[in-house]
Amino acid sequence: MGMEINNLVVVRFSLKLNPEWQEIAYGPEENRSKWFAYRVALFRRFLAASLRRQKVKSLKNFLLMDETDEADYRKFEHLFSDIVTPVFSKDKNHIQQVNEEITRAGYTNIALSRVDSDDALADNYFEEINRAIQRAIENNIRFTHVVATRGYHVTKECWQEVYYNRSPFLTRFCPRFNGENVYDIYHQHVISHPHIQCHSARWIQLIHDTNVFNALIDSQLDESLFIEHIKSNPRRIATQPTPYSQGFPSALSSFLCDLEDMPVFDTASHR
Repeated sequence: MGMEINNLVVVRFSLKLNPEWQEIAYGPEENRSKWFAYRVALFRRFLAASLRRQKVKSLKNFLLMDETDEADYRKFEHLFSDIVTPVFSKDKNHIQQVNEEITRAGYTNIALSRVDSDDALADNYFEEINRAIQRAIENNIRFTHVVATRGYHVTKECWQEVYYNRSPFLTRFCPRFNGENVYDIYHQHVISHPHIQCHSARWIQLIHDTNVFNALIDSQLDESLFIEHIKSNPRRIATQPTPYSQGFPSALSSFLCDLEDMPVFDTASHR
């Protein structure tokens, strides 16, 4: 029997990190409460639901918000207070607060994963991450990070499978916690750090009304060509977008009804 791995999750929900991103996402500040409620709707249907369905449960899910959002959060906390540890950032001290909580708990063998609040995870995500960590340790592989390389982009109408060897779905493994921060590197720089890849922990990125960066990838690859291209170790590739009516992966089956009825944010009101 392998070691016990303690899974912790850090979710960036509503931090004020970049004024330009905020302008793109929701426009002037008076739209922020409406945008916050929209993000809650996405989080509740997708990430929170997938955290509850995990075969291996995460011990803590830190939800990072700006301190000015606390009143808005309190309106909705009853929806997911069973799985969320709220962190309200003051003067950008959110990582300090997370570190203090982890240190107080005294966890060891920590798998500290980062996920955005509008993402989702396959039901066996942490199980597969932990399995990859165990294999690496058994094979005496030196690593600090785990990269989940395969997942899906989804819209209301279609999906595509994605391989990304520098994906933002990173996990930091900490045998002894010394203040490590899973957001301390830009995810595209992970190849400069000791890391292992996990192809079986599948993730889901929603393409929705307030995405700042994510979009479907222009591709005409079918599944067989996609698998062949992965063997050449590309940086980032995807299958062609496929309507749900033509079939979909089992990892998406739990989310299909919510995808077809995805919440809408009135982007026209703030452009």
